[in-house]
Parts: sequence; C-alpha cells; structure tokens
Amino acid sequence: LRAVREVKGLSGVPAYVAADALLAMGDDVREAVRRGLDDPDPGVRYVAATVASRGGMASLLPRVLQIFRTDRDERVRAAAARTLGVIGDARVIDDLGRALAPREPAAVRLAAATALGEIGAPAGVPLLRSVLAAGDRRLAEVAAGALASLSHLKSLDLSHNLISDSE
Repeated sequence: LRAVREVKGLSGVPAYVAADALLAMGDDVREAVRRGLDDPDPGVRYVAATVASRGGMASLLPRVLQIFRTDRDERVRAAAARTLGVIGDARVIDDLGRALAPREPAAVRLAAATALGEIGAPAGVPLLRSVLAAGDRRLAEVAAGALASLSHLKSLDLSHNLISDSE
C-alpha cells in the first residue's frame, strides 16, 4: 500500500494497480487493508477501502463506517460507501441516507445511493425516493436504478414465497 503514496510531488503506483495486486494475494491482506484504512495518505485509504469492498472484509465494517462519516477526501468516502453497500449491513442505512444530502459531494451521494440499493433493505426505499426529484439528474438515475433493483428483489422474494406456499 505504501507504493500508492505521493512522494515529492510524484504519484505512486496507480490505485487500481495496487488494488488488483492486493486482491490477488487473497485473505492474507486483511491486516494490511486495516492498516491502510488508518493511513494519513488519502490514496492509501482509497485503495484500502476499495480492496475491503472487493475482498468481502465485513470485519472492517466499524472502521469503514468511521471513514465514510469523517474522511475529508471525497474519493475515500465514496469508496467507503461502496464497501458498506457490498458488506450489506442494514445498520448503516441511516448514515448512507444522510450522505444523500445536497451539501455532500456528488461522488459521495452517488456511491451512497448505489450502496442503499445494494443493501436491499426496505428502510432504504424512502431515502432513495427522496432524491428522485431533487434536481440532480445523475443521482435521480442511480436512485431509480436502485429502487428498480429493490422492487425486482422484492418481486423475486414474493414469487418464491408464493411458490413455497403452493407446495
């Protein structure tokens, strides 16, 4: 992860290269990712949050949520939001909903809407509906897509229940 850091004005290894390399290492990177989430360099935190989402590192949820709430770098916060969506813990829905506010950076708002759709909990529906007419066309598109996937999941669940009841 140190290879991502900027040194003397020169960029380090591109974030996607570092993320792919870490993911290729498997579960052995969990501790490095945990340390990366606490790194002072936003590029390192971004890569760590990205790897945590792709690596299914649910044990890092408390730290990822803290980064989502407080990090000053919007790329890091957006990556943390994506990770929260992948982890899928409904306890973060209120935090993601607060990030849909107009005062938040666009990247964070879009990632929060996507994450709410990925979590798939009914509590996310009113939050996603609240931004449909908010004036941000891209956010409305993402929220509508998330709502569509939620309704699709709900109809699949309902179909499954109907089939199970008829057996």
